[in-house]
Amino acid sequence: QTMQPLSSQTASNFDYAVEDYMRSFENFVKSSKYSSINDNEQKIAAAEEYFSGNEMISDFGIYSTAGNLLASGGTGCADIITADDIRCTAQRNDTTLTDIINVNNQNYFGILIPSKLSENSSLISVAVVNCELINENISLNSDNGERVFVINKDGKIIFHSDLQKLKANQNPIKLAETDESFESLA
Repeated sequence: QTMQPLSSQTASNFDYAVEDYMRSFENFVKSSKYSSINDNEQKIAAAEEYFSGNEMISDFGIYSTAGNLLASGGTGCADIITADDIRCTAQRNDTTLTDIINVNNQNYFGILIPSKLSENSSLISVAVVNCELINENISLNSDNGERVFVINKDGKIIFHSDLQKLKANQNPIKLAETDESFESLA
């Protein structure tokens, strides 16, 4: 048995989880309840309440289309969201996902959704999602002794079925020098 079916399934599961979080947040932001709230702090509170049972979404924020953070439920947005992310979302006027970003050995991505307030005014609503918790769920469902990992273009691990390797978040090419499971990358 090759690793390709397992790695394809893992990638599909990860993509499905990302899509699910994106659609859930998108539906919430486009709901009449959320869009009827005029105060940014109240929008954050409503998002925190709505997603309170979901520990994978770790922070919410409201940005102006100029890139100013107007309200946030924590520091995650400031760590993850860039001015380019805001600019791209405003220009596209559509839901946007950020790249997976590593902060303090944790992988996160942002979901950005534009909301029109009036003819000349828009906001960007943001949710920050913790990838490690998505990885834990996938790992629990695929742990049959085989190991699967996904690396980004910079050589950082963004998924590994062995969560200790994910937490170390080292470059797998360098790991190949001391760990047989990475040897094929060297």
